Amino acid sequence: MKIRRNSKEIPEIFAKAKNIKVYSLDNYFVGKPLAEDPIDPEAWPKEVKHTKQQDYLAKTFRETHFAELTRNNGTFTLHIHSNLWYEFEN
Repeated sequence: MKIRRNSKEIPEIFAKAKNIKVYSLDNYFVGKPLAEDPIDPEAWPKEVKHTKQQDYLAKTFRETHFAELTRNNGTFTLHIHSNLWYEFEN
């Protein structure tokens, strides 16, 4: 089920995110855990600033206007594009 971008539950979904895995072409879509201190997408590429995993997901969702958030049996997927998405539990 797709979650609307203006849904009131989005901040809570990202705040409670855990077991975050990244699926990308770079890691052959294996599903590797997201780094403990990912680089803040709002600061990059101007500066390297680290953030929490939950904040990283929320900022990536806000900054990527074509991103989609879906829920499927308790698992959330933040789909950025065909070669990059994140799966997490809540």
